Amino acid sequence: MTLGPESVLKRSPNVPWRSIDRKGILVDMESGHYFSLNSTGQYIWGQLDGARTLQEIAHRVAEHFDVDEPTALSDCLDLAKRLLDEKLAAIVPA
Repeated sequence: MTLGPESVLKRSPNVPWRSIDRKGILVDMESGHYFSLNSTGQYIWGQLDGARTLQEIAHRVAEHFDVDEPTALSDCLDLAKRLLDEKLAAIVPA
């Protein structure tokens, strides 16, 4: 499946996460690796519920962080690609 603004992602159920010192910490239980997210990444991660498109999430990011929507969408797509590459999230089939 191709990643784009209309893609809907969901967090992997076997990746616990916590917010520590304003950073999001994800733990891949299969590999034992952990990943750190900044506040924007944490917000995006929290929105990956399998119901919203990346475009809808970008709109929320733009409002929440007072940035323009193209920048927010670029951030969402960049993080989504990394999460998919690491198998921390998956695209929900249409």
